[in-house]
Amino acid sequence: MIIEKATVSDAEELLGLQKLAYRSEAEIYDDDSLPPLVQTLGGMEEDLKNQYFLKAVMDGRIIGSVRAYAKEGTCYIGRLIVHPDFQSRGIGTRLMKDIERIFCGCKRFELFTGDRSERNLYLYQKRGYRIFKTAKITDQTNIVFLEKKGDSAGDGLSGQEQHSTKDFSSDLGYKMLKEDRKAKWYLRPISVVLLLFFVLGPFGLPLLYKSPKFGRASKVILTIAVIIYTSYLIFASLEVGRELYKRMEELQELLR
Repeated sequence: MIIEKATVSDAEELLGLQKLAYRSEAEIYDDDSLPPLVQTLGGMEEDLKNQYFLKAVMDGRIIGSVRAYAKEGTCYIGRLIVHPDFQSRGIGTRLMKDIERIFCGCKRFELFTGDRSERNLYLYQKRGYRIFKTAKITDQTNIVFLEKKGDSAGDGLSGQEQHSTKDFSSDLGYKMLKEDRKAKWYLRPISVVLLLFFVLGPFGLPLLYKSPKFGRASKVILTIAVIIYTSYLIFASLEVGRELYKRMEELQELLR
């Protein structure tokens, strides 16, 4: 599994995951109108432009996400989601650790969840967050706000992890470069493209969809391009074969 920054090209997949993940919350509160469930694709794209998103990717699928932004020294974290099939595997904790590292320069962290969302409250309090206020949203729902000080963002991390915190916040590009170097060579963008068009053809499509370096739109475009390119090569090869067969027949006629 790889955790990396999400982009606007991930909006559709993130929105689908968000609505799937929040179904359990809707059941808890008996409310299908929760904001994450009614958000539009345009709204998700706007959020991706204005906030920092992390996505957890496994076998080419986004299975988790979290978002955050900083304002006046506070990092506001929101909508931590994990695919139902991958919950209870520590993915949510990893996403929280990484988003806290990225915003480690903030003086405090703040987030909120529903008062009956026991799984969320357990995770956040385990990460050092403490309830500091509640707000009544509807007759059935109360929102719980939690916070923790910035200097505790590294709690529970090893010394080596804490030492690397500065790299996360000061040089995000360097972080992405390190992740790219760790990726298997055949999953890197240039390797995937070369294998698709010059070695494996359509048999290389599983590598494309397994690679975390391509967005959903890029995968669709490359798939179509590979199919067209392969069809052209097959057609051209058949034409060459027919021409060679024709020449051989002409040669045989001359030799008779």
